[in-house]
Amino acid sequence: MTGKLRKIIIASVLVLLLIGAVITASFLFHEHEIERIRAEKIEEAYEKLGTYDEKSIVLQNTTYGEAKALADKLGAELRITKDGKFATLTLKEDTNVISVLEDRDNRENVERFSLDYEVMFTDFDEGSDDSYVPGSLLRTPSRPDYNVSDDIY
Repeated sequence: MTGKLRKIIIASVLVLLLIGAVITASFLFHEHEIERIRAEKIEEAYEKLGTYDEKSIVLQNTTYGEAKALADKLGAELRITKDGKFATLTLKEDTNVISVLEDRDNRENVERFSLDYEVMFTDFDEGSDDSYVPGSLLRTPSRPDYNVSDDIY
C-alpha cells in the first residue's frame, strides 16, 4: 500500500509542477507581449514626433470606469464618447505622451493608447464646377455625412 501511495504522491507533485510551469510560461509570454507593444508605441511616438498632440492620448476599447481611473492616475482631463468606447486624456503641463509611455507603471494600459494625430489640410484648387473630370483628383467639395457623438467636439 505504501508503494501505491508513494506513486500517487509523486504523480500529484509532478502534475502540480507541470501546472506551475504552464502558468509561469503563460505569464512570461504575456509580459513579453506587453513589453513588445510598449516598445513599438514608444518607437512610434519618437518617429512621429511633431505630427500628434504631445499632451493628448486617445484610449480605445475602454469603458467610462477604466478611462476615469486612468485619467485620475495620470492627473489628466477626460473626454469620452457617448458609447464610452473611445476617450481622450489631456495630460498635465509637466507630462507628455512619451513620458507616459516610458513609465513602466502604465505598461498594462499601453496597448489601448493611441497617439492623437493632428489633421493638416492641403491646398485644393477646386477650379470651376465644370472643370470636374471623372477619375481625376479634382472633385466638387461636399459636406461629410456623419454624426458626432461628443457634444464638445
